[in-house]
Amino acid sequence: LQKPTVPANIILLDAQTGEMTSIVAATYLTAARTAAGSVIATDICLRHLHAIHNGNNQNPIPPIQLVLFGAGLQAEMYIRCLAQIPALWENLKHITIINRSIERGEILSNTARQFLAQNQTHEGDQDERDASIQQAQANHQRNTSSSSLSSSSSLPTIKCIPLSNEKLVQMAVGKANVIVTATNASKPLFDGDWVQSPCHISGVGSYQPNTEEVCSKFVKERCITMMDTKDALNVGDLKLITEDSHDEVVGLLGDALAGEANFPSNSFLNNNTQMKVKGYCTFYKSVGTAIQDIITAQKVVQTAFSKGIGTNVDMSL
Repeated sequence: LQKPTVPANIILLDAQTGEMTSIVAATYLTAARTAAGSVIATDICLRHLHAIHNGNNQNPIPPIQLVLFGAGLQAEMYIRCLAQIPALWENLKHITIINRSIERGEILSNTARQFLAQNQTHEGDQDERDASIQQAQANHQRNTSSSSLSSSSSLPTIKCIPLSNEKLVQMAVGKANVIVTATNASKPLFDGDWVQSPCHISGVGSYQPNTEEVCSKFVKERCITMMDTKDALNVGDLKLITEDSHDEVVGLLGDALAGEANFPSNSFLNNNTQMKVKGYCTFYKSVGTAIQDIITAQKVVQTAFSKGIGTNVDMSL
């Protein structure tokens, strides 16, 4: 049907009267909100990983090799949101899109090339943006065999590979320091042993106890976990983690933003055999939270009213 996997609508009510004030078509909004949280967690966790492995460094964000499982709206929004954080955007060097359908992966690759080119010149005039987009498209046409941009463009290179090609998937995962899973897969998308340390993983697709995009054993043995809500503990990816696993759970994203994240000490990492031998990673699990949807929708509605966007309907009769 070529429809989004997760359609959404949000109804906002007046807090005093309980009357409906607005209906928001929120499929795009929900994807953006989810991606924004994941990108913020990526920023926090990458800085932590870089500090652990490199000590104090003038550049706390390393060059980013991003592997993205999935090619739907959620995957697209992750790239868009990442490009809005300067420290991440400036260090984004390569994107590998892994998807069951190579055709759909290529569509996302081409879309990403265009909006990343626009993002690069967002402060320039329209002619400059158009020239940048045309250059990106020309580079892609010259590199169709590898589906990547010329490195001389200063834009991140982009490559698309099929999920069925295990050898290529293993190579991509092994080179990544950021992995995002945005699929409806019920079983792990990759072998945890392929992941090199340090690496941050964001899981946003699975949301049920019997589904796990990221291997629960890998998460238990090698990852320090952050979540958007405690409900994430009910998802298959975290089935081996409990709320009492203080050394393995950083806390919620909100805790991290408030400076109250419980990142482990070096002594814990040195005494953890699996993490010491195989390498230490971070894992962010998102399952969605209604309060973020409501606040985001309210902000969008307020902005729409101020700009005269939307349709007013008299519901008093």
